[in-house]
Amino acid sequence: MSVWESIEALWEFVYAGRHLEVMRRRREWMTRIASTYMCLWWTPEGELPTVAQARERLDRLEAHGPTPRAFTFKHRYGPPGSDDPDPSFDDREPCRA
Repeated sequence: MSVWESIEALWEFVYAGRHLEVMRRRREWMTRIASTYMCLWWTPEGELPTVAQARERLDRLEAHGPTPRAFTFKHRYGPPGSDDPDPSFDDREPCRA
């Protein structure tokens, strides 16, 4: 679990540079996970999320799909109070592997 200032900053870390090289080879040492294992959500500045919050968000995403409370890179929501309450869709291919 990690905290980032923006979705774009996280995207750049995960899917660019040396980290992408590792991601492309992940099947060499990792087993494919059948359930939801990652979700994004906004937290107030200075607040650190807890493991219990992460579990609740993962479960919510698994049960209900992307919502403002738990979403994905592809179906993302803006921060609370943003002008557009609807999700945006990101069609970039994150990791061709």
